[in-house]
Amino acid sequence: MRVRIGLWLGASVSVALALAGLARVAARLEFSGAPWASKRVLAADGGQVLHVPRGGGNVVIDGDTDDAAWTATPGPARTGPFVAPSGQRATPASEARLLWGDGHLYVLLYAADEDVRSRGDFFRLTFTRELDPPRTFVFDVSPSGAPPEGVHLAREIDGTLDDARDRDEEWVVEMAVALAPMGIESARGETFGLGVRRGDAAWSGRVVLD
Repeated sequence: MRVRIGLWLGASVSVALALAGLARVAARLEFSGAPWASKRVLAADGGQVLHVPRGGGNVVIDGDTDDAAWTATPGPARTGPFVAPSGQRATPASEARLLWGDGHLYVLLYAADEDVRSRGDFFRLTFTRELDPPRTFVFDVSPSGAPPEGVHLAREIDGTLDDARDRDEEWVVEMAVALAPMGIESARGETFGLGVRRGDAAWSGRVVLD
């Protein structure tokens, strides 16, 4: 069974904080009024550089992956499979694809998953602005639940949420993340740090809008 969930942002948002790994959520934090959770961090040096093409005008946020922007040549930027702390390709498989345009970063998150859970299964996205002092903007997205403020998203689940009696296959999150609230310009040449984590599996590096 394929389940599609489309959501718009709300006036307040619950962000799930979790322990490392794919453990169940340990706490919840409420944000009201402020559009982003932010804190000071040290600037990241080195790492990968991902050049993200412009192409957001052809993205329909509906949870599908068949929009021309995602499939046509040359297609979106791809992180490739996330890696474990050992540096090896992590299982279950996870990856992200990115485009930009119209004031947004468009992100497609893929998660292979044999038992999709509304709590405990999530991606955490961390945007880093290299200001003085540097700041980060962090939010989580899961197979269900309210979207973070400033984010328009839809999800599609290949399986049955919160039901261990059948074997699921995967879930996908498609989203448009507003850049202006983070102080990021929607313009060619803009650069910022990005980390995407699913449990212990992650990709991190520097994003350049081409």
